[in-house]
Amino acid sequence: ENWMNAKKTLFFPRFLKPAFLNHQPDLNRIGFVARLDHPPNIQGLGILCDCFLKMNIGNLKIRLVGAPQSDGIRIAKQYPFIDYQGELSDEALEQEAATWSFFLNPVWWYSTGASTKLAKAISWGIPIATTTPGRRGYSWSEGVITETNSPEEMCEMILCSVKDINEIKRLAGETRKAAASGPELEDLTRQLEIFCIK
Repeated sequence: ENWMNAKKTLFFPRFLKPAFLNHQPDLNRIGFVARLDHPPNIQGLGILCDCFLKMNIGNLKIRLVGAPQSDGIRIAKQYPFIDYQGELSDEALEQEAATWSFFLNPVWWYSTGASTKLAKAISWGIPIATTTPGRRGYSWSEGVITETNSPEEMCEMILCSVKDINEIKRLAGETRKAAASGPELEDLTRQLEIFCIK
């Protein structure tokens, strides 16, 4: 809207539907799921991983899920802390994500649309590591999902939080609050009505 110098805009956020996982977090495990041949996904993950390479991350592993397999294998060879899991079914992915201490959403720049995988992470009710651009397209009235604005900030937040199971559980609770307080159709209808009248 800023780029186009729009004088009047209306934003419709994505709907959120709670589908909470039985979250059993492994404090040495965070996860990322995406198409691995989509440049923004790989660029975002690569920026985060390059930052992790400069830090003492101990036994922390990034569980990588996605296709194509050739890209997943290549990325795992590039970063020693990545465990590539392949392309998983919906059921297997939910079982895998239930063990993650964080769902990674490393989006470092604004683009069109919304980061669609964030809706899935919110619906699962697990801790999320995202950015201000990464949460574009979403709105909720309760719960605080931590937003970071640099790879260093995200890495430091993750490394600090994964030391404390109580903090991970607290962050999961915040995500669940967000999932349960997303926009309702009636609210959006009223917003549209007001927007058209003015």
